[in-house]
Amino acid sequence: MTVQITVEKETGAFDTPSLPVFVWQDTLADLSLGDAVTAVDAAFGGTIPSSVLGLTNDGNPGIRRLSKSAFQFTINYRSDTNKPSKPPSVGEFRSGFNWRAPRKWLQFAPEVARFPSGAAPSHDLVNAVLDANSLNVKSGVWVEPPVANLTKTFSVAASTVTGSWVRSIAALMGHVNSTALTSGAYAIGEICLVSAVGSLVSNEAFHLDFGWSWIQNVSDETRDQVTGVDYNGHDHVWDFRQGFIDRDIVGVVQEVVATYVHRIRPYSDLSAIGVQPP
Repeated sequence: MTVQITVEKETGAFDTPSLPVFVWQDTLADLSLGDAVTAVDAAFGGTIPSSVLGLTNDGNPGIRRLSKSAFQFTINYRSDTNKPSKPPSVGEFRSGFNWRAPRKWLQFAPEVARFPSGAAPSHDLVNAVLDANSLNVKSGVWVEPPVANLTKTFSVAASTVTGSWVRSIAALMGHVNSTALTSGAYAIGEICLVSAVGSLVSNEAFHLDFGWSWIQNVSDETRDQVTGVDYNGHDHVWDFRQGFIDRDIVGVVQEVVATYVHRIRPYSDLSAIGVQPP
């Protein structure tokens, strides 16, 4: 008795072709899956081509039993970058990363500007508010991660994703651009790195997904009685208010007497990671 193999015409897409391969026992006796696999392996490079259209076998065939004496194998051919990554074996490790800009509480941050320029006091308190007796000051703000309104998704060779490169991305998470990006499309202070996710998707390809937040810089803004306010998109801006007696309404009203700009996120050269926003 002999195990027979028949290869039919390829099917599937041009870049992911498949070959249907039929394996059967010519005496119609029982054929085990192990014997069928052994026959297919022996036929590779001969009856079964080792490549189709220049693409190699991805090593993950489909198998279907047709009868007690016959199987159908579907041999898939892929480029190295399109071959799916198999689940890790016991004891095998596979790396990936998922970085996100953190939420944080700030009570102090460097003051980078105040308007009018001679306004007093000058301080590093954020969102300062006087109590009713103007004796105590409360301050602080929760800094939320900005929304990623710019994204870029692509794949690179898995060998290029090193531990040091991944850690360099983590160190820049939540930082703002200290240099213009994307050939000058984004000015200093407009881009914040919000997220970076990476995972192995094939034997050769590492999938990367980056997210940035773009907030345009502001120039010559008016806030109540304060004019000429300038600040970068990712700066924190707040107004210091004081109460005044309004004799027309016979009451106390709050009026902006000074506007403060604080640098709440560190600035770095975001182009250093080798990826820039679209």
